[in-house]
Amino acid sequence: MIVPSQALTFAGTILLVGIVPGPAMLYVAAEALYGGRRAGLQSVLGVHIGAYVHVLAAASGLALLFHTFPAALAVIQFAGALYLVFIGLKMLKTRHLGRAVPEPSARPPRQTLWRSIAVEALNPKSAIFFMALLPQFACPDAAMPVPLQLLLLGIVANILLSGIETGVVLTAGIVRHRVKTAAQSAALARLAGGVLIVCLGVHLALSPL
Repeated sequence: MIVPSQALTFAGTILLVGIVPGPAMLYVAAEALYGGRRAGLQSVLGVHIGAYVHVLAAASGLALLFHTFPAALAVIQFAGALYLVFIGLKMLKTRHLGRAVPEPSARPPRQTLWRSIAVEALNPKSAIFFMALLPQFACPDAAMPVPLQLLLLGIVANILLSGIETGVVLTAGIVRHRVKTAAQSAALARLAGGVLIVCLGVHLALSPL
């Protein structure tokens, strides 16, 4: 396994990458703006679970598949972008603009959780991140098998990233709570969440891998 100095470098790298707004961070922020803190935290959990798809892919050597068949990653990118646009458009269909806004619990928790898992699992940026970064910190000469090293590194990275995303959700939840007393302002916050997710999907579709 990596030595303490490498561990600090690994953690620092993850934290530096994590504070840069990316698809996962913007997605959980949009969910928090739209559905409140509870929905945001559910989306963080979903993104956390979905990220293990990429961790397992990196640990099992599936990265070689994407290097051999880059079109496979492009398909994932397009599917993820379409799904984000679909989610955002559903959010924008709200009929509560200018009226009392229903509580965040009005949407089934499982719906937020499962679609957050799907969003992250279809996020090609996360796939590239884990498949490119984790092998850099694995030690082939260690007693622990490399796949297990990659799995443990992925778990640590995922926990650190989820911690950052939780902070983003709590901040977005505070913003939403401050405007919740005005129905129009709360509706605009939800509208902003939908627009953000649609824009995120479009950006993902158009951005190069």
